[in-house]
Amino acid sequence: MSGGWKEEAEGLEKKKKPSISKTDIMNKFKPATEITSVSSLKLALYGLPKTGKTHLAITARKPVYIIDTEKSSNLLLQMLSEEDRKDIHVLDVMEYTDKRDGKSNLNLTMSLELIEDAIEALHDIALVSPVKGTIVLDSASDLWDFLKSWLNEDVDDKKVTKDGRMMQVEWSKPNARYTETMRLLIKAGWNVILTFRAEEVFGSKGERLGVYKPKGQKDTLFWVDQIVEMQQIGNNHILRFHGGRFGDLQGSELTNPAWKDLIDFLSLKSGVKFAEN
Repeated sequence: MSGGWKEEAEGLEKKKKPSISKTDIMNKFKPATEITSVSSLKLALYGLPKTGKTHLAITARKPVYIIDTEKSSNLLLQMLSEEDRKDIHVLDVMEYTDKRDGKSNLNLTMSLELIEDAIEALHDIALVSPVKGTIVLDSASDLWDFLKSWLNEDVDDKKVTKDGRMMQVEWSKPNARYTETMRLLIKAGWNVILTFRAEEVFGSKGERLGVYKPKGQKDTLFWVDQIVEMQQIGNNHILRFHGGRFGDLQGSELTNPAWKDLIDFLSLKSGVKFAEN
């Protein structure tokens, strides 16, 4: 029996990339005293329909690029003045999505690929842009639904159990695509607003708790700086604060906020300075 495993290990050793010196590594660290301001905010924004999520998003720092999966922005934007609409750009994902094989249901994989291509393009534009703007994914709930559809309908080599059920390990495929999309959004350096549909939370006995959570990929909230919930009470839109990196804001709220109100509130409560936001 040959020592194939040893030869393989030696081959891998030869393929290792050149090591980086300790000096080069240490030079990549920045003293905290040089960090004077934060250039962008990554926000998770969830709520029931028609509570004002999109309205808050379009007040963010321009240029604003909205990836709209729900046709939720067109009507709202038409209600704004031409001046307020300047430098707001919308990608209507449904407009460019065809039916799947002529059937009544849409090809959600086509929508998924369009979103991924748009985020990659915006990432590249943001890196060379002299100004910092805002990217809105409306909604991140749909992005995760599209990835689940892709796994179920378009991935052919799925591993299954003896009784034909898809193995849990297969979820690494949509999770990997989702993670890459989030990395591109964050690395762009612009404000990022991820909207989510609200999902009701039930107790252990199925009772309604009157509490909602964002509906989407379970790890998304680790990627953002602040989680907020929009509710409508009477004629007011109430922004409620949940988990985040700005201290304990649980229970805090803003009434009918615009983006600047949110930024000013976070700065006031945490001491964090935002640059040109």
